[in-house]
Amino acid sequence: MTPVVLDTNILISSLWSKNGAPAKVVQKVLENQVVICHDYRIMNEYKQVLHRPKFSFYPSDIRDLLEFIQRSGLSVTAEPDNAFFTDESDRKFYDIAKALGAYLITGNTKHYPAESFIMSPADFLNIMTTKDLIAQWHAEESHAFQGWDFSHLNGRWEEPDLPWDYVSVVKSYLRDEHILLDMGTGGGEVLLSIGHPYKNTFATEAFEPNFKLCCETLSPLGITVVKTYIYENFNADNKLPFDDGFFDIIINRHESFDLVEVNRTLKPGGFFITQQVGNKNTREYIRRLNDDFTFDLPLHTVKKYAEDLSGLSFQVLIKEEVEYTVKVYDVGALVYMAKIIVWEYPGFSVRTHLDKLLDCHREIEGKGFLEATGHRFLIVAQKHG
Repeated sequence: MTPVVLDTNILISSLWSKNGAPAKVVQKVLENQVVICHDYRIMNEYKQVLHRPKFSFYPSDIRDLLEFIQRSGLSVTAEPDNAFFTDESDRKFYDIAKALGAYLITGNTKHYPAESFIMSPADFLNIMTTKDLIAQWHAEESHAFQGWDFSHLNGRWEEPDLPWDYVSVVKSYLRDEHILLDMGTGGGEVLLSIGHPYKNTFATEAFEPNFKLCCETLSPLGITVVKTYIYENFNADNKLPFDDGFFDIIINRHESFDLVEVNRTLKPGGFFITQQVGNKNTREYIRRLNDDFTFDLPLHTVKKYAEDLSGLSFQVLIKEEVEYTVKVYDVGALVYMAKIIVWEYPGFSVRTHLDKLLDCHREIEGKGFLEATGHRFLIVAQKHG
């Protein structure tokens, strides 16, 4: 717990006004967010000064406050320092704070030597706010992520609805008798929302925690779940473990793919439907945290994939693309995303990127949000049959 030494003027101000910075500092003491340090001399000064008639404080308020400090605070002794003081009565606060490495909080910083641990209540609250933020960001960094469920970001990360509905598009081409493959199913959330007959449904997944989740949730329903690539290999599904011409329809939402494998495992006349995150997506956020990041998929575009599909004798039926505004309302949400999408935020951690996160926080405090460009595209293609 953070140790603090409070000059008597902080207690005076806190009893005068419950809304000022001194009162907020004292509230942190009362809530055991910080530990107040003192010695018998400080306690005597508190008692004598607070009871002066000119303040007209309620005796019960003084008693309750001092009893709490005596009971919950830390009583210490410290050797006097050789720093110069115009008013020697201030020395006791300084000596204890310096000996303990505590913050000395005072409304009269000019009465003390110019030391980094001596500050106003407002400056101390800023430090504590930063510490609280960092603690929250560490919690976001370690928050469990399962499946492909981003509900943890509800109200914190804002994107508009896309001009198409992926599930509706898939359903418009899907028939009950079709053999369906969902590539990179995540936790199977989208796949289940399609409602295809389970016996005709297959799914691949590579990320081990998600694969285990799918085995627990999808496999008992009769859906065939197949492990593909290892997590460290981001060239996902470059070898699908299925026979040639096995599937009537292959769907892929935000998963990588190899069109040669898609072509090989799809029946003549079959459909490939994919919604992808475009190569412009949230680059502003990525570069805020990694100045030298280079997006490694410059050809990850709707135009390129449509051309490649045409080269494999597919007929491209739908080719749509959209860019839109993304807003994030707190840095914790950005931290959460950066730890999930590791291929876009390599080497990210709160510890190594703290200065950049604090810069982002200051911008959000000023504007209310951080803005970036979202980028998605949709392709529906039919194999020549």
